Amino acid sequence: MRAALQRAGGFPEARAALERGLARARAGLSFVTVEAPLAPLEELWAAGPGGGTAAYWPAEGSRVVGWGVAAEQRFAGLRAGPAVQWARRVLRVVDGVVFCAAAFSPASVGRGPWARFPALWLVLPRWLYRVEGRRATVTLAIEPARLDRAERRRAVEELERLWDRPGRPVRACLPPAKVRQLSPGRWRSLVTAALDAIDAGRFEKLVPARVARVQGSGPLDPALVLRALAGLPACTTFAVGLGDATFLGATPERLVARSGRRIATEALAGTVRRGQRVVELRGRKIAHEHELVVRDILDRLGPLCRSLERRPRPAARPLTDMVHLRTPIEGRLRRDTHVLELALRLHPTPAVSGVPADRAVRWLERHEPEPRGWYAGFVGWFDGRGDGETSVAIRSGLLRGRGARVYAGAGVVSGSIPAAEYDETALKQRPFLRAIGMPA
Repeated sequence: MRAALQRAGGFPEARAALERGLARARAGLSFVTVEAPLAPLEELWAAGPGGGTAAYWPAEGSRVVGWGVAAEQRFAGLRAGPAVQWARRVLRVVDGVVFCAAAFSPASVGRGPWARFPALWLVLPRWLYRVEGRRATVTLAIEPARLDRAERRRAVEELERLWDRPGRPVRACLPPAKVRQLSPGRWRSLVTAALDAIDAGRFEKLVPARVARVQGSGPLDPALVLRALAGLPACTTFAVGLGDATFLGATPERLVARSGRRIATEALAGTVRRGQRVVELRGRKIAHEHELVVRDILDRLGPLCRSLERRPRPAARPLTDMVHLRTPIEGRLRRDTHVLELALRLHPTPAVSGVPADRAVRWLERHEPEPRGWYAGFVGWFDGRGDGETSVAIRSGLLRGRGARVYAGAGVVSGSIPAAEYDETALKQRPFLRAIGMPA
C-alpha cells in the first residue's frame, strides 16, 4: 500500500492537485482529476462509505469504480431516446463517466427482491476511480456553485478517506448455512413447456433460468465476493450498490463496446463442461443454438453499420468450469450512435431470451417461477463522447444482508434434455456460489 502511494506521488500531492482543480472549476458540472495509486477491486469497493456505487472491472481494458452520486436517473422502460438525451445533457464534457444497468425486462423489476430496482438506471458518481494500463486516476464531479469553504473541505476529506483505502477491512465472509435450489422436477416442467412451445413452431429457442436461494450464517460481504470473482479468467467483474442490496457478478459475455465509429460485440452461446471433448461443443444442437445468436446480432446491428464482420467459425472460449462457443463481431457505424443506444438495440440477445427475442421474453415472464430483475440485463459505462462498454449481466447474483439469490439459465432448442440443462445451470452457478463460501 505505501509503496503504491509513493509511486503515485502520495496524498499531499493529490490533495494539492485537487485544490488547484477546485479553484479552476467553472460554471456547470465540473470534473477534477488527480493521479492515484493502483489498487485491487475489493479494496476500492470497500473504500466508499457503505461500499461502492458501481464497478466495471474487465480482464483487459478500462477499469472503473464509482462512489457516491453526483447525478442519477431511473427509467421505468428500456427506451434509448430519453436515456441518451439525459446522458448527453449530464456529460457535456468528456471527463466524466456514467454507469448504466438495465433489467432483463421492465416487467422483471418492481416486485419481489427487485421491488426497488428500476428497468434502467444511470448514475454519474461523485467520485470515479479509473485505470488505463498502469495509470490510475480519481475524478471528482462537482457543481462549482456549491463550492463554499465547507464543500471544499468535504472534498479533501473524502479524497483522503478514499486514498487510505480500504475504509473498512475486507473481512472474511461467513459460510452460508444453506442453499435452496429449484427442484429438478419443477425445472423439468419448465423445460418441457419450453420444448412444447418450440415443437409447436412458436420459437426456435428459449432460455429459461432458475434461482438458488442462499441464507448465510452471517452478513455476506460484497467486497470479499468481488475479490473472489475478480480472479476468474476471461470475465468482467461488475457490481452495483442500490440501497441495502448489491447486484454483482463475473460475466464472460460482452454486449457491445464503442470507440468512435468502431464497435465490437460477440455471440457467446453453447456450453460444455470443461474437460469434455471439443467435438461435443461443435455438435449440431450447440452449433444451431450458437448460430441463432450470431444471426440475430447481425440483423439488429446491420442497418446501423457501414461494415459488420463476423469471424467465419466460432472458437472455444474456456472458463474455469466450462467452455463456450464464441464468435467475435466487429463493425464501423454509419453515424455517431451512442453505445447506450447500441446496447438497448441488442438487448436482450437470444443468448439470454430466445428466438424470436420479444416473444421469448414474454413467455419467460409468464413461465419462470421468479422475476429475473437485473439478471440477464446489462451493465456498463460510457463517457461524454458516447464511447464505452457494456456486458450481459449473467453469472450474477443479488446480495442483501445474510441472503443471496444466484441466477443461471440454459439455452433450450429442439432436442434439448431437461436433466442436461439442469446440470448446465448448476455449472454456471458454481463460480458465484464458491465466491460466497459454498463448496461447489
